[in-house]
Amino acid sequence: MGSNKFGSLFFKLRDKLPLFLLPGILLSEKLKKGRLLCGLSLLAAGEALRLWAVSHIGPASRTRNVCADVLIKTGPYALTRNPLYLANSVKVLGFAVISGNFIFALALILFYGLEYSSVIPFEQEFLESRFKDDYAAYKNNVPVFLPSLKSFNNNPDLISQPRFSLKEAFCSEKHTFASTLSLLLLFVSAPALANRFRRQPK
Repeated sequence: MGSNKFGSLFFKLRDKLPLFLLPGILLSEKLKKGRLLCGLSLLAAGEALRLWAVSHIGPASRTRNVCADVLIKTGPYALTRNPLYLANSVKVLGFAVISGNFIFALALILFYGLEYSSVIPFEQEFLESRFKDDYAAYKNNVPVFLPSLKSFNNNPDLISQPRFSLKEAFCSEKHTFASTLSLLLLFVSAPALANRFRRQPK
């Protein structure tokens, strides 16, 4: 199976892939305040970046098939070509920190590394064919994943008002909010419940 087929599969299932986090609940170590605060900070930072990105890209972030009417180059898209995947990675790291389990964290890195190394080239192939020279110029100036302030400094006009409102971004993210909160509650409560179960007399 070629990388494009992997990319297509991961793209269509990307809303379901956070379910891969569920095994980490069973592997989570006893919750510690410092680890929880660090993890929550990463979750908040990742979701803030998602809101910023969605306020620019709009409902296209929820489609099952790769599509684009215009090439988005504003907001976080002026700093990285894949701010949503970067945001997701930060949130995944947050859950890994909360779990406190090294093996689980390593599995997450491998899994999401495989996902994004397949999905990003798949999306890029579409954008290259759709926007041609415009995307080629964008690609040459903006990094694929890790953000660069160089593009911000060289192209101040790229950091503009969002194409879509923040209110619409919140509405679009409601399912993400719900899934993140549900996973967070499971990660926080699972170790305590497991300890209570183990302490019950046989």
